[in-house]
Amino acid sequence: MRLSQFLSAGLLCALLMPTIRAHAAQDDFQQMLHDPGFGAAVTPPPARLPSWARPMQGVTPRPPIPAPSADWVLPNGLRLIVRSVRGVHHIFMCGTVQQNGDLEEAPGKEGVAELTKELLRQSARDHDALGAAGAEFAVMTPPEALAHALEMVVNLELHPVFDPTELATIRESMASTLQKKRQTPQDVFSRAALSATLPKGDPFLRETTPRTIRSLTRSDVVTYYNRAYRPDVTIIEIVGDIDPQAARTIIMRAFGGWHASGHRPAVILPAIGPMPVTTLRVQGEGRLLDTVLLQEPIGLRFGQADTIRFLLAKAVLSVGTESRLVQALHVRRPLVEAVHSDLGLDTTRAVFTIAFASPPELADIATADAMNALRGMCLHPISKTELIRAQAAFLTAMRASNNSMVAQARHDLRFAAAGLPLTQTDRDLETVESATPAQVQDVFCRTVQPGKLSLLILGPPPPAKAPH
Repeated sequence: MRLSQFLSAGLLCALLMPTIRAHAAQDDFQQMLHDPGFGAAVTPPPARLPSWARPMQGVTPRPPIPAPSADWVLPNGLRLIVRSVRGVHHIFMCGTVQQNGDLEEAPGKEGVAELTKELLRQSARDHDALGAAGAEFAVMTPPEALAHALEMVVNLELHPVFDPTELATIRESMASTLQKKRQTPQDVFSRAALSATLPKGDPFLRETTPRTIRSLTRSDVVTYYNRAYRPDVTIIEIVGDIDPQAARTIIMRAFGGWHASGHRPAVILPAIGPMPVTTLRVQGEGRLLDTVLLQEPIGLRFGQADTIRFLLAKAVLSVGTESRLVQALHVRRPLVEAVHSDLGLDTTRAVFTIAFASPPELADIATADAMNALRGMCLHPISKTELIRAQAAFLTAMRASNNSMVAQARHDLRFAAAGLPLTQTDRDLETVESATPAQVQDVFCRTVQPGKLSLLILGPPPPAKAPH
């Protein structure tokens, strides 16, 4: 997984690691917040509410999220999760083969993980029943067709052909696409940011190039496949109107003969080493705005209660038009075109980022105001109304992300891959509901150190100074 996978076509949201993003939904509540740019609290004048409006008193209770019906590790090491849902007319099966090319690709073979995935995905396109294949595979089928659908999955996942002609076509397409991409200012910026901020020798600094892709052979693909695609790093979930024991039987029949050999590969990056604090500017031809990233590695991890409290603080900071950062940089003084904060994290790494797009002549002022907004998170207490708004946004997003059996299955796979309990969603929601303003402010102030933020800028050259 490479940094370029996190670069959007518009505003750059660069995160220096594989990410599992948690975004709170925007809300519509109105409240004047402290103005970090000037250090003074602004209080709106009292107003009479109409008869249909009432002050916000709390958040709507969360709906219960049922636990999976079964969770087994099969004799070959494959993990099977089953959610029995009565009355549905289709069965959804999804799976993930945990892998990490940064750790599993042999030296000089950068890109072989993605080439292998693309070959498997291409094979699945000839089968309408398959939603995906490769490291992530899925199928939706009527119950009576499940055995046939599984047969197709097994043939693609366990017995790939890796046709040499198809391999050559896909390999050249990938290399040509990457060659064009590497010439874009965004990609130049991402590679420069990696080199400037990650410690030397970090696995994430491994780089796929057109040359490494074009050098790959079918033997390289087969070798990588045999190393990375194995049952003891595979998780499968089945959701639908099926008995758990019946699901186990059919999965054992399909995958029971799949066995791993040798040591289980490492798929989780080591904890990140000390990251230097740096300032980097990269000029992008034809750009009119500066894209500014303020970025800092932090000590949070996926699945921690403090991470959930931090996300609530992040919502107070930058979610919605009434958030402190949006107020400081966009509403009170229109310095930026867009602004948000992000948290990229997994089981071993986390990076906090503030990103905004600004005219070059205003970028320094906007950066200073953003830093003031960060300091203001510790100088000015978080109000109960701010917290309720953040809680409501979080719960709204959680409801939206759990509103289907497919979504619940995806959550289960994510938690299982991270070594977390499948009740993690309930734990997170309990943390949200019990959070206090003091707890939320405390975790933010303990975690973010404004003096350790790197400043990364992609933009046009600074304006020329007028002669005296």
